[in-house]
Amino acid sequence: MARGQKQYTEEFKSTIIELYNSGKTLAELSSEYALSVFGRIEIKQCGS
Repeated sequence: MARGQKQYTEEFKSTIIELYNSGKTLAELSSEYALSVFGRIEIKQCGS
């Protein structure tokens, strides 16, 4: 893992994906949960 890179738990990812699928935007989720760019990409791929 790269230095300083966040690692999200499966539970956290599931929660974020549920919120994304219920209509929250990636910008809202990123701001609210301090998601990294890579985290947003991963969530978008999983949530679509």
